[in-house]
Amino acid sequence: EEEEEEEEEEDALHDKPPNPIEIDFDGIAERAVALPLPLGRYSDLVAIRHDRFMVVKYPTISSGEVNLTSSEDDLDQERGGSLISFDVRDLSAQVLVSSGVTDVHVSMNKKIMVLEKSEKGYTSELTAYKAGSKPEDEDSDDLLYRTRKSGTISLDRVRVLVRPKDEWAQMLLEIWRRVRDDLFIDPLSREDFDWKEALRTAVSTLPRINTRAEFAVVVSYMLSELGFSHAHVSIGDDGRAELDRDHQPGFLGANFSEWDDSLGGYEIQSIVKGDPWSSQNSGSLYRASADIQVGDVLGAINRVRLTPEKTPGMLLYETAGREVLLSVLKKDSGDLVATRTRALSQELDPRYRDCINKRTEYVHKTSDDKVGYLHLSDMERLGFSQFWRSYQTESINQRVLIIDLRGNGGGNISALLLQTLTQRALAMDVPRRGSPLIYPPRSPLSVGMVALVDENTGSDAELAAHAFQKLGIGSVVGERTWGGLLAVSRSDVLNDGSVLSMPTQNVCLQDDDENEHNNLTNSVENTGVIPDVEVKRAPGNMNEVDEQLDAAIREALRLIGENSSSSSNFFGKAVPAAKEQEVSMSNTSPWAFKTFAKFPPTLAEELKKKVKALEKTSDDSVDENDKKTTDTKEKKKKKKVTGVAVKKKKSVEDDANK
Repeated sequence: EEEEEEEEEEDALHDKPPNPIEIDFDGIAERAVALPLPLGRYSDLVAIRHDRFMVVKYPTISSGEVNLTSSEDDLDQERGGSLISFDVRDLSAQVLVSSGVTDVHVSMNKKIMVLEKSEKGYTSELTAYKAGSKPEDEDSDDLLYRTRKSGTISLDRVRVLVRPKDEWAQMLLEIWRRVRDDLFIDPLSREDFDWKEALRTAVSTLPRINTRAEFAVVVSYMLSELGFSHAHVSIGDDGRAELDRDHQPGFLGANFSEWDDSLGGYEIQSIVKGDPWSSQNSGSLYRASADIQVGDVLGAINRVRLTPEKTPGMLLYETAGREVLLSVLKKDSGDLVATRTRALSQELDPRYRDCINKRTEYVHKTSDDKVGYLHLSDMERLGFSQFWRSYQTESINQRVLIIDLRGNGGGNISALLLQTLTQRALAMDVPRRGSPLIYPPRSPLSVGMVALVDENTGSDAELAAHAFQKLGIGSVVGERTWGGLLAVSRSDVLNDGSVLSMPTQNVCLQDDDENEHNNLTNSVENTGVIPDVEVKRAPGNMNEVDEQLDAAIREALRLIGENSSSSSNFFGKAVPAAKEQEVSMSNTSPWAFKTFAKFPPTLAEELKKKVKALEKTSDDSVDENDKKTTDTKEKKKKKKVTGVAVKKKKSVEDDANK
């Protein structure tokens, strides 16, 4: 009854025109209140009453995972989140739907809400419920309960008649209009090309195109008239075919040989390791319960015998994320073992990690551990985590750091990285024992850095390479970069699901040119960053010899040779305490006493000392037992000799008496 009365009151309120809303901006920041919601990633904030709202909470992503193939937005669309209702009066939260929600919509009268679940970016399920209430079938696993009465909207009955050519004409005009209104410069004011003429040319080709791919070519030609980077349109409706054909093959994280008749299977040539602590970014065979090694032979998958026609890839079809049974012939013992492991949905991430680890070891070995290496795959959250994963360990001991930006398509974190790379040490904490500590922490104290670039280094990564040269951070080695330094602040979705990307901001650089009087220009756009040491890669030996990485190592060693310094130097001056410690610990100490106490023994040293003491005690006890045994034997022998002598003496006395 109370709910009905509340609904009647709300209906009465909706019948009346809404009262004007007045916002008092004075001191509004001081009136903010933190709501008692758990930490997480929230979106789709929807108000359902003046004192209640709903929000979708998405699960957090493990910071240790590489996730080269999925962004946070992609994972949100795949996994969905939970729908939470919050009451402002008593500050209480209630979970309405536990998982799977990707979007929520509320009707104009705030009575009905529609929950959306998506798959690969496409709506897969729509369900209507009373706004702000927990669905009755939320706790039920019975699929039969999800009937028309439950609110499930059947999308199978939705039919939309689309005339592609009419849709393409509308999209073409919309693209032209948005570029006209939102490009970082007015295209109609350009003298080098006519934006209206570009539209007329594109429209004249519409009657002759018949597919979405041909329309994409027309749009590409029209946008290319601008002469700017970051201007393109993604494919829309054709992406549906990828969803229909997504059969999710599985991967084991290994390289196999061709079929071997003598072995009766496929020999394992290499095993992908990745991050062993991550279930998603490590190789399946590396995590298998059996000790599978290189040289073992894979004979069957899920009890299906492998043949020259039935390859491992064929039998792993539709096994992504599922457990598989492997029959493996051990090379060393010749035993046939069975092991279970979970197939990967993709193996790009663990292979990438192995590649980076291999490059890092190569750089350390080639430079005699004088040069460090880290790779940034992009300038977004992944590149940021890769930087902090490797920066501190690779820049220790004043190593010259090689920052590999090859293949980096850009992002927006170059400013955050440059704050660290341009920070200079202000002080040094020198303890009585141990190594000096730099302040601020993580300040680069090496003699320089090297940025490695190629033709696929673009956007924000180019800005970082440009900063290396202009700010004097270090040298740039490799090939001329992509040449696309413009900023994209938003993307627009078109009628068929296509996404329009265009530069909405220019990036003005302070170029040091006396003739230009330090004018602000964008010398990187359509030109690229020209490296200090240019090295081109031959297509034939990219997998065998990395000539650019070798050149970067040589450049780093050159910097070390030109600016040699020791760990006891700071700003070109010797540290007194470090110098004193070095002298006092040497054999030619000028003092008659030790100025520094010895380090306390480590746990390993203490255990070693105890083991030696036990061994010595055992040896002493053995020696003592041997001595006791020898003494006992001598006493028995002496006693025997004495007994014989007594008997002889007694015999002589008896004879004398006789």
